[in-house]
Amino acid sequence: METLREGRERGGGDPTTSDARKANGAPTGAKREEIDRVRKSLPIYRAKDRLMEEIRKSETVIIIGETGSGKTTQIPQYVYEDMTLTNGLMIGVTQPRRVAAVSVSRRVADETGTAHGTLVGYAIRFEDVSSEETRIKFLTDGMLLREAVGDPLLSKYGVIMIDEAHERTLQTDFLLGTIKGVQRRRRESLGEDQYGRALPPLRVIVMSATLEASSFSKFFDGAPVIYSRGRTFPVEMFYTEEPEEDYLDAAMWTVLQVNEEEAAGDVLVFLTGQEEIESLGRMLREKASELPSNVLKLNVVLLFAALPPEEQMKVFEPTPLGTRKVVLATNIAETSLTINGIRYVVDSGLSKLRTHHPRSGVDELLVTPIAQSQAQQRAGRAGREAPGKCFRLYTEEIMPSLEKYVKPELLRTNLSGVVLQLKVRICRARIERFPETIKN
Repeated sequence: METLREGRERGGGDPTTSDARKANGAPTGAKREEIDRVRKSLPIYRAKDRLMEEIRKSETVIIIGETGSGKTTQIPQYVYEDMTLTNGLMIGVTQPRRVAAVSVSRRVADETGTAHGTLVGYAIRFEDVSSEETRIKFLTDGMLLREAVGDPLLSKYGVIMIDEAHERTLQTDFLLGTIKGVQRRRRESLGEDQYGRALPPLRVIVMSATLEASSFSKFFDGAPVIYSRGRTFPVEMFYTEEPEEDYLDAAMWTVLQVNEEEAAGDVLVFLTGQEEIESLGRMLREKASELPSNVLKLNVVLLFAALPPEEQMKVFEPTPLGTRKVVLATNIAETSLTINGIRYVVDSGLSKLRTHHPRSGVDELLVTPIAQSQAQQRAGRAGREAPGKCFRLYTEEIMPSLEKYVKPELLRTNLSGVVLQLKVRICRARIERFPETIKN
C-alpha cells in the first residue's frame, strides 16, 4: 500500500510554492519584494518559528492571535510551505461567513502570486472556485460539514484550520465535534483514500482573536495554546452620556458629525439587521445630498448576509477621491474582514441573535446587547491601519454588565437540523449498502 508521502516523492504531490508562482505568472521584482515586506511586518511573523515548531509536534494546536496579527492569511501559507505537514493533501481553512471565505481567499492568492482557483481557492454555497491544483482551500463551516457527510474521513485534507472559533455558531461547534471524531478514526485505523493510499493523522489548528482557550484545549485533550500579539493602533473611545432612545437616529447624526469634524478616513457602523441598514442608508443618502461643498461627500455601502456576493465585495473597493466611505454592516464585519481605510467605528451596542422557544417550537431573531468580546472586536476595526476612534451609542456604565462572551448558538437554538445531519452521517454506511439488501 502506497503512502501519500511516497506518492509525492515519486512526483505525484503538489508543486512547491516557487513552482506554483512560476506557473501562474507570479509578481516579480519590486511588487514581490513589497508583498514579502508586508508579510514580514505582521506580528504573526515574529512568532512563526515557535508556531511551526508546535504545529509539527502536536496533532492539535490552539492559536490566540489578536486582531491585526495576520493569523488568518499567514498561517495557511506557513503550513503549506512546510511540505512535511500536509503529506500532499489540502489545507482546509474554515470561516463562519461566506464573504470572509471569499475575501481572504483572494488575499492569499494575491500574496502567493497565483491565479485565484489554482493554488488557493474557496468553496461557499452554490459557488466553488477551486481545482485539482488547489492546496489551500477556504470554505465555510457548513461546506466542510457537507464534505464530511460524503467523505467521513475527510481524506482530501491533511490539515484543517478552524478560524474565528470564538463565534461558537451551531455549525462551528458541530464541526469541532466532527473534526475530533475524524482525528480519532484516522489516528486509530489509518484509513485509505480513493487511491488506496494510507491516510496520515489529521492535524487541526483552531484560531481566534478572543477565545476561552482553556475550554478548547480541554476539549482537544490538552492541546497546547499559543498566543500572538496583534498589530493594532490606539483607538479612542467615546460613550453617550445617557441611553439613546433611537439609536438609528443617533447613528445617523454621529456619522454626519464625524464627516464634518474629523480627519479623512472611512466609517463603519454596526447595526442589527438588513431593515435597519437599508433604512439608515436611505437617511444618510438623503442627508448627503444636502451637505455643503466644503465637506467630504458620503459613499454609503451596505453589508449584510442576504446581499448577493458581488454586492458584498463592494465594501473592499477603494474610496473615490473627495468622498468618505460609510459601511453599514451587521456583526458580519466584526471578524476576519479587513476593510481598508476604516478609521471610525459607530457601535450601536446591539445585535440579533437567533433564539429558540421550546414551548412554541419557534425560532426568533431577538435584538440583544452585545457581549464584551464583541465590543472589543468592533472597536478594533478602527485601529487596523492607523489610530482611530470608536463612538459607542451606549453609556460606559453598562459595560461591566455585558456578558463576557457570546452565548454559544448550541445553547439557544433549535437542534433538529443538527440531529438530522448526525443521523445522515451515522446511517451513511447502511444507505450505501442498501441495494445489496434487496437482492434475491
